[in-house]
Amino acid sequence: MTVRVTPGRVFASEWTKFRSLRSSLYLVAGSVVIMLGLAALIALAVRDEQGSGSDDFSGVDTFEISLMGFWLAQLTLGVLGVLVVTGEYGTGQVRSTFAAVPRKVPVVLMKTAMIGLVAFVVGLVSAGLAFLLVGAILPSDLDISLSDPGVARGLLGAGLYLAAVAVYGAGIGWLLRHSAGAVAVLMGALLVLPIVVMVIPIDWIQRLGPYLPSRVGQSLLSRAPENPGWTVSLMLTIVYVAVLMGVSAAVVRRRDV
Repeated sequence: MTVRVTPGRVFASEWTKFRSLRSSLYLVAGSVVIMLGLAALIALAVRDEQGSGSDDFSGVDTFEISLMGFWLAQLTLGVLGVLVVTGEYGTGQVRSTFAAVPRKVPVVLMKTAMIGLVAFVVGLVSAGLAFLLVGAILPSDLDISLSDPGVARGLLGAGLYLAAVAVYGAGIGWLLRHSAGAVAVLMGALLVLPIVVMVIPIDWIQRLGPYLPSRVGQSLLSRAPENPGWTVSLMLTIVYVAVLMGVSAAVVRRRDV
């Protein structure tokens, strides 16, 4: 009996491989711990400061505190995206995968979609739990609710951007096929490139800064996003993801045998 290869079956196969790897589960768990732990630590520090007699908390934003762990979680989920792809190249398992799905493109798209979905769920759930945790730790006069302007949108943006970062990692992994190199490129794009653009004293280069992937992510997380706005940031993120995955699929289709 011949079993037809469908996108759904490829997705299910990639999910089975993902959840069978302890390293993947460790990175997911680490991302959740980072998001919740850092938010809780900062909230406790703010509460202790209030208990010490300080009464100036006009600059405290519980929403921003709840997402402080995002900046580290994006690194773990980005690395997760890289390793999900490059791990198969390192072990040689990718040959079996492409033997089962000779067209290759469905593997690229479904594996990447799977890791993006995992990162989205992890990011959204962790952001929501961190928001509730911070609200429970801080005094009631500093509390905000999901109904406040921009809060629900910002939490959704956290999940969306973390999903995009995982997809960026996977896309770079498909292109380079080497874990260390792909992680270095991803970290450079997320952390180093914005600094380089900021310090170069050329007007047109600095104007590009707000449209870099990491800066776009900041707009998605913000309750009152700067230029570009939230909707534009979401559209830019979709474009970045689509272009990277299109290039990755084309390269894998032509190069890998």
